[in-house]
Amino acid sequence: MHIHMDQITIQPPIRGVAVGMNLTYFLEDVFPRRSSDDPYDSVDTVVAARSVGTCMVFETML
Repeated sequence: MHIHMDQITIQPPIRGVAVGMNLTYFLEDVFPRRSSDDPYDSVDTVVAARSVGTCMVFETML
Protein backbone atom coordinates (compact mmCIF):
# COMPACT_ATOMS: atom_id res chain seq x y z
CA MET A 1 0.00 0.00 0.00
CA HIS A 2 1.28 3.48 -0.77
CA ILE A 3 2.06 5.98 2.00
CA HIS A 4 -1.10 7.82 3.08
CA MET A 5 -3.07 9.19 6.06
CA ASP A 6 -6.41 7.71 7.15
CA GLN A 7 -8.17 11.03 7.73
CA ILE A 8 -9.77 11.25 4.28
CA THR A 9 -13.25 11.66 5.79
CA ILE A 10 -12.24 14.95 7.44
CA GLN A 11 -12.20 17.72 4.84
CA PRO A 12 -10.18 19.82 4.91
CA PRO A 13 -7.67 17.64 6.82
CA ILE A 14 -6.84 18.84 10.32
CA ARG A 15 -3.07 18.58 10.67
CA GLY A 16 -1.55 18.16 14.11
CA VAL A 17 -4.81 17.07 15.80
CA ALA A 18 -5.40 13.43 16.75
CA VAL A 19 -8.97 12.62 15.70
CA GLY A 20 -8.85 8.85 15.36
CA MET A 21 -6.90 5.66 15.85
CA ASN A 22 -6.09 2.52 13.92
CA LEU A 23 -5.66 -0.98 15.32
CA THR A 24 -3.57 -3.67 13.70
CA TYR A 25 -3.81 -7.26 14.94
CA PHE A 26 -0.92 -9.54 14.09
CA LEU A 27 -2.19 -12.95 12.97
CA GLU A 28 1.34 -14.32 12.60
CA ASP A 29 4.83 -13.42 13.80
CA VAL A 30 6.44 -10.61 11.80
CA PHE A 31 10.21 -10.36 12.06
CA PRO A 32 12.25 -7.19 11.47
CA ARG A 33 13.79 -6.83 8.02
CA ARG A 34 15.96 -4.22 6.45
CA SER A 35 14.00 -1.62 4.51
CA SER A 36 14.95 0.67 1.66
CA ASP A 37 16.56 4.06 2.30
CA ASP A 38 13.79 5.61 0.18
CA PRO A 39 10.74 6.29 2.45
CA TYR A 40 8.40 6.08 -0.57
CA ASP A 41 9.71 2.68 -1.69
CA SER A 42 7.58 0.01 -0.02
CA VAL A 43 9.46 -2.94 -1.53
CA ASP A 44 10.74 -5.21 1.26
CA THR A 45 9.53 -2.76 3.93
CA VAL A 46 8.07 -4.06 7.19
CA VAL A 47 6.03 -1.46 9.03
CA ALA A 48 6.19 -3.16 12.42
CA ALA A 49 7.74 -6.37 13.73
CA ARG A 50 5.61 -8.03 16.41
CA SER A 51 4.56 -11.40 17.80
CA VAL A 52 1.35 -13.20 16.91
CA GLY A 53 -1.60 -11.94 18.96
CA THR A 54 -0.18 -8.44 19.41
CA CYS A 55 -2.46 -5.44 18.85
CA MET A 56 -0.76 -2.24 17.71
CA VAL A 57 -2.72 0.99 18.26
CA PHE A 58 -1.62 4.12 16.42
CA GLU A 59 -2.93 7.55 15.51
CA THR A 60 -4.47 7.92 12.03
CA MET A 61 -1.88 10.42 10.75
CA LEU A 62 0.99 7.98 11.33
